[in-house]
Amino acid sequence: LTLPLMSYGGSAILMNLVALAVVLRVDYENKLLMRGSGKLPTTRKRGERA
Repeated sequence: LTLPLMSYGGSAILMNLVALAVVLRVDYENKLLMRGSGKLPTTRKRGERA
């Protein structure tokens, strides 16, 4: 199976698809975390302890 137009910027397209897949995976993981906990993830403020 050959990739179409690889000699015309195909490697850039491939890297863009990989980057898109990473972004979509991070979004998917965040949605799973929010669904499981019932609230948005929060960050601690500077100087605050756990």
